[in-house]
Amino acid sequence: MPSTNALSAPFEAANLQTIADRAGVSKSTAYRALRGLPRVSAKTVDRVCAIAAELGYDPTYQAAASRLALRKQGRDVRNQVIALVAPPVYYQTKALAEYMHGVMAVLNEHGCACLLTPVQYLSPNLPNAINLPPVLRRGEVDGVIGVGQIHLEPLIDMLRNTPGFGKRPVVTANYPMPACSMVTSQTDEGMYQITRHLLALGHRHFLHSCDQHHQWSYKRACYTGFTRALYEFGLDPEQHAHYFPVPQEWTTPHYALDLYGLDAVMPPVVREDHPLLLALTRHPKVTSYIASADAWAVRAWYVLQQVGWRIPEEISIVGYGDTDPMPGPNGGNMLTTVAEDRITLGREAAHLLLDRINAVFTEAREVAVPTKLAIRASTAPPCERSRHDGAV
Repeated sequence: MPSTNALSAPFEAANLQTIADRAGVSKSTAYRALRGLPRVSAKTVDRVCAIAAELGYDPTYQAAASRLALRKQGRDVRNQVIALVAPPVYYQTKALAEYMHGVMAVLNEHGCACLLTPVQYLSPNLPNAINLPPVLRRGEVDGVIGVGQIHLEPLIDMLRNTPGFGKRPVVTANYPMPACSMVTSQTDEGMYQITRHLLALGHRHFLHSCDQHHQWSYKRACYTGFTRALYEFGLDPEQHAHYFPVPQEWTTPHYALDLYGLDAVMPPVVREDHPLLLALTRHPKVTSYIASADAWAVRAWYVLQQVGWRIPEEISIVGYGDTDPMPGPNGGNMLTTVAEDRITLGREAAHLLLDRINAVFTEAREVAVPTKLAIRASTAPPCERSRHDGAV
């Protein structure tokens, strides 16, 4: 009886065309079946894979040879690898872990790998001086997902001008860029809902850190949702919203709290001339602070607690993102916030990138993921403050 062992199969038989002929399918169908790509029936996949196993076909080695041949011909090469680009300090954060969870879930379904790639800026004073990793310059990834507060403009410009990457697709998270698809949270709706929550509790005067003129569209969306809630409630933002530009030391990337904790990023002693305390003195009717990032809300909590304010009895505080907790006496998170679904954001980013790679669509698209209001212990109905006339 002839052996069916893979080693007994003729060497020339172990190629994709022979497998396709034996299975009675096209070469492209055999290719998709062996790589777990969609649009192939389970029955066909089983038949193609069984024949490939019989012939000792190893798609890994065959794909490497195919890529080499394509490169020699100057043709585009599919690597089945995408790059997730983020600042190195972002690696240890909850946010990136959740994004990656979503991205990897989709890539695994499609037989693709994810390469977490650092982007190093050579000088903080030279945002265009980027040390672009060789793997991106050599064309070894099929596309890029950009996550985190990184300088996307110079990065994408450099990628576009790199022959190995060129016009390959890029998907950004919460940061619109020309010719790039984007996944974003419904930020304006989330800020609208959290402002409505405070209004329902009875708050009428707000300190807020949103900015309609901010260059980052996320911050402008926060402002839009916040003011929409006030208008619907019949309140004029000019009279009831008091803008608080956050101090310079608070603009440390929000993940610093996640990595190092409050003790490492806040001064041990809060001075009486702290900008937050001065703002509350200027606006004694304020009973709540709306931060457009959880880290700013936590920093505000720290400052106020240090000088004896009680939260939420004397002031309510809300954040955005559900990234940094405000720990309570029992260790639980006290911070009322808007929770972003970063796992779904990661999944949608991966879907957008793969669809663009596979030419399912050719124009940049945007996908908005709903947010969820997380009501906790940092908000309560306003009450008469013990610091009358705004004294702190």
